[in-house]
Amino acid sequence: MSDELFTVVCTDVSPDARWQTELLEHTWARVGMPGELIHLAAVDDHALPKHQFARVVGTKSRSNSHPRLSGDYMPMNRLLSLQAWLEDERPVGTVLLLDCDMVFRAPVHQRSSPGAPLFQ
Repeated sequence: MSDELFTVVCTDVSPDARWQTELLEHTWARVGMPGELIHLAAVDDHALPKHQFARVVGTKSRSNSHPRLSGDYMPMNRLLSLQAWLEDERPVGTVLLLDCDMVFRAPVHQRSSPGAPLFQ
């Protein structure tokens, strides 16, 4: 089991996603979260958001790339951004996947073992 901890948030580049992710980043730093904070941003032709503490990874916006979808379904970006990051970077350790509207009140120190998720 690796001791690495990756806190990951996946968003588009909407104004709401931006301020919510900035608040999450602020609380992540304030509580002294261990590991790395990664913002997966579905950007297409938009500029990558800038953060003080988070590493921003641009992904392709693919909100309607499923054959059963007849229109835009923005939550697909989260799943497909996460899939692209996992395939590209192959992180070894614990991935803490959060919604952008979450905040930290205290650091998370728990780690998981491969194939054994802790929470859902």
